Amino acid sequence: MIDEDLMGEFREQFLAAGIPDTEYNRFRHATEHVRKRFPQLTVGTLSTFLAIAELGRDGELTPSVLAERLNLPFTTVYRQVDQLCAGARGQPGLGLIEKVVKSGDGRARTMKITLRGLQLLTELRDILSISHPAEP
Repeated sequence: MIDEDLMGEFREQFLAAGIPDTEYNRFRHATEHVRKRFPQLTVGTLSTFLAIAELGRDGELTPSVLAERLNLPFTTVYRQVDQLCAGARGQPGLGLIEKVVKSGDGRARTMKITLRGLQLLTELRDILSISHPAEP
């Protein structure tokens, strides 16, 4: 489930930045939704997934370019990409993205959001677009 201390810190950051409680509640509901569907998904890997959705629209995003854009070590991004794909080292993947062989270079792989990934993005968009009442 959700770490209440961490969510409390997020709420304080939202309020300190002048972001209303309604926006924080949308964020919280979206976070809870993701954690229910994918309990093994970390905040870092979720951030990588959202970055792939945003930066990979042209279909030419590679893990190395993503690592550079996110200013993260390549090994971290590659491990997260493996988890978002089919998995690695005996660990099941989430099936939210797939690696596609880049045309013209049999070694390079680009990343593409799968139907399952698009479904999650749609669910998050829907959650973030509705108003949630303030919570005590």
